[in-house]
Amino acid sequence: MNTDTHSEQHGSKLRSVLRALIASAEGMEAAAIISRDGLSTASELGEHVDADQLSAMCAALLSLADTTANELQRGNLKQVLLDGDKGLLLLVHIGKTHVLALSAGTGTNIGRCLMEAKKSAQVLQGLLIQ
Repeated sequence: MNTDTHSEQHGSKLRSVLRALIASAEGMEAAAIISRDGLSTASELGEHVDADQLSAMCAALLSLADTTANELQRGNLKQVLLDGDKGLLLLVHIGKTHVLALSAGTGTNIGRCLMEAKKSAQVLQGLLIQ
């Protein structure tokens, strides 16, 4: 199997996990896998969302949150939750090299989002190691 075909299959598996995550609870709208340095690995986003711009912003936010958690001696950062008037953004670590970004609308059950995101992050970590 050539490298391009393997990369396409790998990307398809990652996007499949993201689609399943979005479908797992009412209100979940979009999801992306982002490298810690801000590169988009895979995404299932709305048509008006720039994956590269989202990736860069999420990586910057995660870096700042990591620094803050360390400065305040809170231990290793597990997740970041932004809760706004029109919905939420959740960032969950996928191992040490990637982060899962999940967007959900207002009224979405935050506990369910957290639970499903953590489960998906574990699955994605296994796929990213391959």
